[in-house]
Amino acid sequence: MLARGSIKGGGGAEASSTQRPGKASDQNQEGSKEQGCGDRMSGNHTQAFSLALIDAAFDKDEGVRQEIAQALRVLGARHPQLVLTACHDYLSRHSKLVQVHRVIVLHSMEAIAKDSLDRLEQPLARKLITLASDEMTRSKDIQAEWQAAASRLLVALGCRFINEVMEDVLQKFQPGVLPHLYIVHTLGNLSTANVYGMVPFLTAILGTMLPMLAMAKQDAMKSVFTIALAHFSESILEYLANLDKAPDPTVRKDAFSAEIFASYDILFNSWLQHKDPKLRSSVVEAVGQMSHLMPHDKLEEQLPRMIPGILNLYRKHSDHLHITQSLCHVLDAAVEMGSRVLETQIDNLLNTLHPQICSTLDYNNHTAIKNHNEVLRCFTVLACAYTDRLVAFLLQKLEVHNEKVRIGTLTLLKHLINSTATQLDSKRLLLLTGMKLTIQDNNSYKVRRMLAQVISAMAHHDYLELEGGEAMVEFIIRQCALPCLPENPKPRTYDPEEVTEEGLRDMCDNILNLLTTTVKRMQEVLWPFLLEFVMPVQYLNALAPVCRSLAYLGTKRQQAGSKEILLDYVGRDLPTPHALLTRLLVLSSFPYRGRGRGAPALRLLHAVSALIHPQLGRVWDDELPPLIQHLEENSEESLAQRQWEDKLLLLLSRSLETVTASDEGWSCQLSEEMSRDLQHYNNFPQEKGFLYKCAGVVLRQIPNSDVVRKQLMELLHSVRHSEILEREGVAVCVGFCATTHLDDTLSKLQDFGKSDILKKSPSLFHILKDKSDVELEKAKSTVILCYGYLTLHAPEDQILARVEKDVVKHVLGHFNTKDVIRAEPADALRTPIRQHAITTCTHLLKLAPPLGEVDTFELIKTCMNSVFGLPAPAADRSKEENGINLREREVLYEDTLAALQELLKQILYQDLSPDQLDNVYKHVEGWIMSPRECERERAVLTTSSLLAFYLDKLQVRTVVSFHSLGSLLGRLVPRCMDPAGPVRRSALQGLHSLLSIQKRHAGFALDHRDEAVERLRTLHDTVDQSDSQQQFHSCSQIGQVIAQCIPQTQLQPLLLLLFEGLADPHPSCSSAASVVINTLVRIRGSSLGDQVPVLLTVLHSRLESIAAEPVKSSVLQTVSLLAAQNLPAVISCLLLHPLPYDRAVGQMWGSLAMEGGLCRQALEVLTERLDRQQPYEERRESLLRAATVQLATVQPLAMTCAVGALLSRPESGEAVSLLQPLLFSSLLLRVGSTVGVRLPKDPTGQGPVRITIPLDVCSCSVEALRTMVVRSGNEDILRIMADEDGWELMKRQDTHHQGVTVLARATAQHGATHLHSVVERLEPALAAPYPGRRVTVAAFFAELLNHRVTCDLLLTDGLVSALLRCLVDTSRLVRMLSIRGLGNVATGAAGKVHRFSTRLLSAMMAGMDEKDDVDDSVTLESMSGLSKLLAQLRDTNVEPILINIALRIRPFFEKDEDRVRSAAFTVFGNLSQFGDGESKADFLEQVHSSLVSLLLHLNDTSHQVVKSCKFALRLIGPLMGSANVSTMFQKHLLEEAQLHYGEFINDLAKHIVSSTTRGEAEHAHNVSRGKELQMLV
Repeated sequence: MLARGSIKGGGGAEASSTQRPGKASDQNQEGSKEQGCGDRMSGNHTQAFSLALIDAAFDKDEGVRQEIAQALRVLGARHPQLVLTACHDYLSRHSKLVQVHRVIVLHSMEAIAKDSLDRLEQPLARKLITLASDEMTRSKDIQAEWQAAASRLLVALGCRFINEVMEDVLQKFQPGVLPHLYIVHTLGNLSTANVYGMVPFLTAILGTMLPMLAMAKQDAMKSVFTIALAHFSESILEYLANLDKAPDPTVRKDAFSAEIFASYDILFNSWLQHKDPKLRSSVVEAVGQMSHLMPHDKLEEQLPRMIPGILNLYRKHSDHLHITQSLCHVLDAAVEMGSRVLETQIDNLLNTLHPQICSTLDYNNHTAIKNHNEVLRCFTVLACAYTDRLVAFLLQKLEVHNEKVRIGTLTLLKHLINSTATQLDSKRLLLLTGMKLTIQDNNSYKVRRMLAQVISAMAHHDYLELEGGEAMVEFIIRQCALPCLPENPKPRTYDPEEVTEEGLRDMCDNILNLLTTTVKRMQEVLWPFLLEFVMPVQYLNALAPVCRSLAYLGTKRQQAGSKEILLDYVGRDLPTPHALLTRLLVLSSFPYRGRGRGAPALRLLHAVSALIHPQLGRVWDDELPPLIQHLEENSEESLAQRQWEDKLLLLLSRSLETVTASDEGWSCQLSEEMSRDLQHYNNFPQEKGFLYKCAGVVLRQIPNSDVVRKQLMELLHSVRHSEILEREGVAVCVGFCATTHLDDTLSKLQDFGKSDILKKSPSLFHILKDKSDVELEKAKSTVILCYGYLTLHAPEDQILARVEKDVVKHVLGHFNTKDVIRAEPADALRTPIRQHAITTCTHLLKLAPPLGEVDTFELIKTCMNSVFGLPAPAADRSKEENGINLREREVLYEDTLAALQELLKQILYQDLSPDQLDNVYKHVEGWIMSPRECERERAVLTTSSLLAFYLDKLQVRTVVSFHSLGSLLGRLVPRCMDPAGPVRRSALQGLHSLLSIQKRHAGFALDHRDEAVERLRTLHDTVDQSDSQQQFHSCSQIGQVIAQCIPQTQLQPLLLLLFEGLADPHPSCSSAASVVINTLVRIRGSSLGDQVPVLLTVLHSRLESIAAEPVKSSVLQTVSLLAAQNLPAVISCLLLHPLPYDRAVGQMWGSLAMEGGLCRQALEVLTERLDRQQPYEERRESLLRAATVQLATVQPLAMTCAVGALLSRPESGEAVSLLQPLLFSSLLLRVGSTVGVRLPKDPTGQGPVRITIPLDVCSCSVEALRTMVVRSGNEDILRIMADEDGWELMKRQDTHHQGVTVLARATAQHGATHLHSVVERLEPALAAPYPGRRVTVAAFFAELLNHRVTCDLLLTDGLVSALLRCLVDTSRLVRMLSIRGLGNVATGAAGKVHRFSTRLLSAMMAGMDEKDDVDDSVTLESMSGLSKLLAQLRDTNVEPILINIALRIRPFFEKDEDRVRSAAFTVFGNLSQFGDGESKADFLEQVHSSLVSLLLHLNDTSHQVVKSCKFALRLIGPLMGSANVSTMFQKHLLEEAQLHYGEFINDLAKHIVSSTTRGEAEHAHNVSRGKELQMLV
């Protein structure tokens, strides 16, 4: 496109317009081509390229349009004259260019003009101004995008060519005439774009505009005038503010005041009341700007109206920015001129503006943020003039216990402290007092955050040096002390302004650090005040920032050589040097706690060395920096805790060596201080344990034996023996003390061993027995531990001689291994005490006499609970408590577990038998199923180790049963797919050992290697693979091995335990159990016949609890596999479940359908049993009534439900297709057997099957039949049954045969494939003793004979014979249906009617003679069938009995039942077809005899009877020998025609009387009938 524009010049516009509809019309483009082609062809390449770009600018792709606009702008920056000229010429020539294209070109021109304004020549500028002005005002209608683009081009040009622009614009801005809207718009924008150029014009413009305001009627015009006035005011104010730069410095505000006020009067008093919110917003914005230019007296006069008027707008507008900006301008103007009236509005202003500060601020809404800042600016303006009232207002609001009000007030207070420091200087003490009251309340975290920010602002403006400042600092430190890791963290909310403990704490940390390091005058406030927070426990979490600040302040004082490092304790609660040293050492012991408080604590210790003791400075200068550096180079994970404690203890020891030599009393005081401080650490056992060690170091350095003995006894009595770390700490303390004071230490330990603490104090009725025993044993453990560390640390030359007498003797007096183990904490492993105690028990077991069963049981339980229940090494909290790193903990755990295994092996070795193995295993079994991975791992590893040991030591001399094999295998198999790799490997190894043990017990030699068992070793690598297929294969292999090796007696226990494994919480384990179960059942299922009831009962209970679908599917497969080998037993068992079947039983039945062959067998078994079972029992309804009721037998009902459950599975479709005749016939007969059958009155007690919820017996049968049809896939049958409500009809006793008829019709039409077999299976039921079945079959057969398909399938003969036999059935309904079926032969097998004519006619005649026909149903069917047969019979079949039939029919003419009369007349009419033969005379006699009756019933009340009479008369008319009579019958007796009965009879009588064409006899007969008719009329 660009190349075409470059070559053809003006052709670009033509080409572009033809490709993009909507541009200039073809005629205009041709004119443009003729006019401009020569010009552009003669232009240079730049102009041609520009034209091409302009022409292509209106591309349909937005991205292309932007690229072209950018290219045009770049080109214009280099050649502005040429490009702008090209744009000008293009727009001028294409006056009908589409608007969007014009807009794009105008935007490009604006951008080029802005970039190259200084290089434009005046002639071109004039042309562009004229073009832009014309573009802007060409259309009187508002076309905002186009006109705004032209206006912006004018404004851009006006920044340099103001006079030329104004010359053009003012021509269109004439007095008395409303200008174009965008003329005013342009003037307003020009005034702010070129302030110095426009202000000289504004006097004239305002004078011209003022009368126009009254002329403006449209909202848009009013709005543009308002905006323009706002811009004018803004530019005037800017001009006046920079008069030193202005071209005319003589300009004064007074020159504009009159016009501005006049304009204000119209805007405020008239337009501000307008309904349009946009207009009101622009008015209020303009009023704010104009207020600065109004005369002072006028402004003072207007303020009482202006301020309430602006404030009222807050209620009308949701967007408050323009209102607040205007209000701020008004307040600024009023305060600037010293208004007195403003004071009367203060309360209204404060009460309106304050809620806006308190409202929740949406930081995603930039307008809301700007409004918030403008409101703050309003308060700043007010604070300059009304400080007292504003401060009083804020302090009052601080007392309100509302979160939003407090946050808003504090926000405002912080802003004012920072922005109006001079005005608030005299109010500092008052504000501190108000803040002090506020911080004492229980404020939310949001309020505390704002309080902290206000305190920070106060600190920067010297507030905290005043009285009350320390309370503010204390508040900051309280927030620094917020918990680091809350035990019960609050759930996170969706509040974007949510303040968490962590966020508030970190912010206050930063505030304290900034106040310390950046606010110089705060140093006098913070030192030594911060030292008061070092000791109290409630500030523990704040000690990292507090120590950091104190270290900074102390270092600064040391560097300055200030003597103020020495503290003045008068009036202050400052820690003593000994307390400070103790506290900082303890804090440093766990240096990364409390947000890394160790390094700051050591830095503080270094900074206050002179304060602690003058002689420590040199020592600590050498010792502390390396320690601090060591902390900085490590992390909590990498720091070796024990080595770190040793470093601190070494620091303390060297410090004491330096001081004690010259100041023994100082060391004694330190020892006493440490003893006193122990109580502060009761909730911190780790720190307390370290403090004991520090106390031991101090005691080691004190030469005074009296002090040592006193302090040592105090330390021993202060221990809480339930805390292992305290016990270890005091033991280390005793060891350190024994280094230099062995005799005193031994003496005090002996005294402590004799104290009441180590004596059992019996309580009343031994209520507290357990507790006192545990406490006593833990105290004994403490003493033993103390003796151990005493022996470790005492001088070797002194202790060896005294070990047996003074150590071992006392230790043995307190020693009991089980109690030691029990005393160990259950949630952590910190020391090898447990391991050593278990190892001791192992060795003691080897000694005589052997331990009894009870004691052995208790020992195993105690040791196992103590070891297995421990947390995983990585999760052990002792990491934080005693400094053991992860690898050391892992080794400690491994050694302890190994000790337990050795103990169990020793117990097992004492009686190497299956019984003893079972006794030990019972303790492990529960742990194997633990939900905690570490517990399962220890239990399975221990089991595997025990089994390997048992196998290794086993020597079988006589063959014995390994009776626990099944239970052991059942627990280990699921663990072979445990989520934890070590558990899987150990479980697999355990399986190998178990099966090897089984072989050994079965009599195989020691060196026997079973190939099946050895296959397990090959699976070690595969069990660690994550591939599900590989895991499935491994489980299947395991199952095969077990199936080959396990004895039959152990198979059921194994399966039962594996069934429990199906509910394992780990999906992989439950899947492993299911796979092995299925493998076992597949291989050994045939031997489980006797166990089927037990197995299915357990499987049923498991199905109800299993949630995982894969496992549930596998369980159902187990049922299927079991049934494949034990089908009768499985079916019998499943049939015993209560009815209706629950979900699990239904799924179990459905599982039999998963395999086609099994499904077929199951259906055959069920239908065979169903056909043989008695469907119901007949019983008397009550003793007083002879009537009987039919009560369902439960077994057939259960079988019906079972068949339904089987067929409900889509997989049963294949079996249904094979067994369709069997299923259809069996279920149809079942339906017939259950119509009208009730449940027994007490179904729950009838036989082994219970019915828990009442059932409709027949509905169950119908539903099973319907499901069978669904599975057969015959949608047509289903559709017909649904459309005609066939299934519901079958359920009701009175309509059952109708539903069967619908089913038979649908089957004959769409399911004839198996019809022959179905008929064969149904026919014997016609002789069944159950009337319901006979009715069902009769109805089905009767309808089949109505369809041609029976003839095609050669079924007619059999069906007719069957129904003929039913004519003597005891059931009237069966007889009726039989007659119906025989009549249907005329429809379905018309060709065979002649063959069966005699029997069929006899059947119909016999049916009409039915005596037990209460409702005439048999009679009706007989006559209906007779009519059908007559239509198909020949004369020879009917003539012999024609008169007989007529005589048998005539009595029914006068029956009361309408349907009977109608049917009789219809049959009589049908007989007329045989009346013209040899029996004509006799039949004509019957006609004459019946004529009166026929004519009479033409006027019958029954419409159907009338129709039948008309039908009969039309047929017999030709036989009467009168053409006129016959014609009347054919003409007037039409079926639906209206008959005028009287006229018809009168005319008919005349025709009969006048008839003379017959013989005399007939003539006489006719005359007789005619007279009768005349008499009738």
